[in-house]
Amino acid sequence: MAPIKYTIESPFVALEKMVSLKIEKKFGLILKKLKMNYHLDFAGFKNEEIKIFGEIKVRSHNYGKYPTVMVSAYKLLGLKQILQTFNKPVFLFIQYNDGLYYWRFNIEDDYTLRWGGRIDRNSSKDIEPMAHFPIEYFKELA
Repeated sequence: MAPIKYTIESPFVALEKMVSLKIEKKFGLILKKLKMNYHLDFAGFKNEEIKIFGEIKVRSHNYGKYPTVMVSAYKLLGLKQILQTFNKPVFLFIQYNDGLYYWRFNIEDDYTLRWGGRIDRNSSKDIEPMAHFPIEYFKELA
């Protein structure tokens, strides 16, 4: 079976836009999509100044189904690099079936590194080192 390829028309893009609007409203910012080489989805602006950086993930299950949130180790490197280089808050937002949750990335926070990844797209490229962060780090965006 060939790997599934997602295009810009993917339903995930519409969900990302919906999540972006919630983040803009909560933080009072305007979000702008970043180029892929930034390793994150967006920068949040206020009066043309970047205030935050963020990544949006969409999950098809409820919050708490798993004890950790899995992020590629490569994405973790990007989170660290952005935080250390620009000294701006970096957030990971996850839209679950039952709510939007977020975590402000902190270099000192604990995580475990394991081999794994997505298997639903039938691509060996989705299996790689993954950082697992405790689900308790994530709070609901009210």
